[in-house]
Amino acid sequence: MLGRPSSDGRLLFCLWGDAMERVNKYLNRFLEYVIALLLTIIVTLVLLQVILRFFGSSFTWIEELSRYLFVWSVFLGTALGIQKGAHLSVEMIVVWLSPRSREKWRAVVTIVLMLFFITLGYYAMKVYPLWTRKVSAAMKVPMSSVFLALPVSIAIILLFLASRLISGKDAK
Repeated sequence: MLGRPSSDGRLLFCLWGDAMERVNKYLNRFLEYVIALLLTIIVTLVLLQVILRFFGSSFTWIEELSRYLFVWSVFLGTALGIQKGAHLSVEMIVVWLSPRSREKWRAVVTIVLMLFFITLGYYAMKVYPLWTRKVSAAMKVPMSSVFLALPVSIAIILLFLASRLISGKDAK
């Protein structure tokens, strides 16, 4: 695809693809650490809530915070899953294609995914102002901080998909 060096002057795309690959590598590692941290906090909070209920008291904010952290971990995990190719896919069509056609097919699928996430991001940003006026019940934090997980993960997904399209490499 565009990231491979060739004699027709696409060296700039090759260099940009290499830079994107490095960014993806660090972003990938960052997401893994953030998701692990979020899940550790969630498990700790839920365990604390169980212990507190055993002794007859509990905090209402623990359940709410663990739920919101779970939302963030799901959306960031979706971005990481896109990067690693961990989502379900139907390979029935791909196995029938020649290697050259497979490359084109995967590029088309990547473009369709990008269009889907661009559309989803557009509508998420249209709805976002509504969430800035609402606050959570127990913690009284703006719901926009929870809803922000969607646009952030979409931006990361689009970066990963653009990198895949430019480099021509499948998900790792």
